[in-house]
Amino acid sequence: MNDAHDAALRGYLDELLETSSPPAPAEAGDSADWLLCALGRLQLLLPNAALGKPIACTDAAPTPADWHLACLRIDDADWHVAELVRCVAPDFATSPIETLIPVTGSRWLLAVPGHPPPISVPADTIQWRPHRSSRAWLAGMSRDGKYMALDVHTLVAQAAETLGAGVEEPSP
Repeated sequence: MNDAHDAALRGYLDELLETSSPPAPAEAGDSADWLLCALGRLQLLLPNAALGKPIACTDAAPTPADWHLACLRIDDADWHVAELVRCVAPDFATSPIETLIPVTGSRWLLAVPGHPPPISVPADTIQWRPHRSSRAWLAGMSRDGKYMALDVHTLVAQAAETLGAGVEEPSP
């Protein structure tokens, strides 16, 4: 990306955020534990509280030709796959998918490039979006503009709408 593109993206994201920040969404909790997924210069925070244990793609055979909205069977369970890059930044060039991350309370996996490392970013350092009619999966941004916090349940719900698959509700 270039500086003009970065400035336009920052301006767009600034417009989405309001000056007063509501409390953190439930899936972020009080925890500072996230997985950091880097897509070019975008630094995406995925809340650990909403995710299961990452699975290496080499453990998911057979591998689909196209991960986005694919269906996989892993350990006698059927999963739908949402490729993170194509959900968040569809115009970005896709990177090789190396990790699948289960989204809790659903039969969805997020397919991500590389192996996202854990990172600690306190929830109170995130400016949360109170109204999310546009880009509803963007829960907020760090106050320094470095990180975008994602709502992974909304992200897979939108992928399910695209697929027409539906999303299972979490078990009580």
